[in-house]
Amino acid sequence: MASKGQSRFWVWISVYFLCWLWNIAGGQLVYSVSEEANTGTTVGNLVKDFNLNIQDLEVRGFHIVPGPNKRYFDVNTKTGILHVRERIDREEICEQNIKCSLTF
Repeated sequence: MASKGQSRFWVWISVYFLCWLWNIAGGQLVYSVSEEANTGTTVGNLVKDFNLNIQDLEVRGFHIVPGPNKRYFDVNTKTGILHVRERIDREEICEQNIKCSLTF
């Protein structure tokens, strides 16, 4: 029979492993695009960058959920290309902040 100390040790090892696994699975991808890039400018390829199957995007009805702000980006579900949907004006979005980012 395992002692309390050994049981506690394995619980902590399991928790650590699950946290590590969660961190890997919940990765984040960051794209950059120039301010005032033309509408239609390619930002990235979600199929390649997330190692997805192109058929899954369309079948699952993949789309960018609109937030309270304008929809600056869109995804072509036939190609997986993420592109600029609307002109991005840094001064309008971030005013005088040095770092400016959009999260979606």
